[in-house]
Amino acid sequence: MIMDVVLMGAAVSADSNRWRRVRQVVAGRLVNVYSPLDWLLRVLVRSSEMSYSLAGIQPIQNVEEVENVDVSAVVVDHFAYDKEMTSILEIIKFYP
Repeated sequence: MIMDVVLMGAAVSADSNRWRRVRQVVAGRLVNVYSPLDWLLRVLVRSSEMSYSLAGIQPIQNVEEVENVDVSAVVVDHFAYDKEMTSILEIIKFYP
């Protein structure tokens, strides 16, 4: 069992069935931190012709107990996640 999981700008599927399976093994918080302004992930989706949407640019729909947090106020592109880590952790109220 895993306690807490925080994914930031994740280049992983936003498919609700996959997230439900992840939710089953996470005992604590499961947080999807995303920014619709992340142009790098948007280009990745278009260039690879992925048939699914990415969690890093949108909320996860229809999965209970997944926290979706839009950080576009501080993350304007994919490279801002590391620079804004302290701000993001404060926004999601994650204090390790």
